[in-house]
Amino acid sequence: MQIIVSRWFEDDPVAVRDWLETQQSLKPLQPALIQIAKDVSAAGHPADALKWAELMESGPDRDQTLLEIYASGRRYGSLPEEVIRSAPFPREKIDALLSGAVDD
Repeated sequence: MQIIVSRWFEDDPVAVRDWLETQQSLKPLQPALIQIAKDVSAAGHPADALKWAELMESGPDRDQTLLEIYASGRRYGSLPEEVIRSAPFPREKIDALLSGAVDD
């Protein structure tokens, strides 16, 4: 299922998102969502990647994916500081993001 969703995303990301939003649980699709969010972020679109990561179930995988997206956005200047400051993390983690320590 992961491969199918990933390939479908490559062909029609809007249709994938529409379908995902109708699913009761996305937990079985976490690996595909992680990969999609990371790919979108790596392509220089961290704000869009955050929207994909929001679909993920709460937990450590989601938190780590969000952290990586915010770090990438800071590193490449593609997320404004105010967006990083509003990230759903404790203050010390946000300070680490802004200082670049997360990338170390």
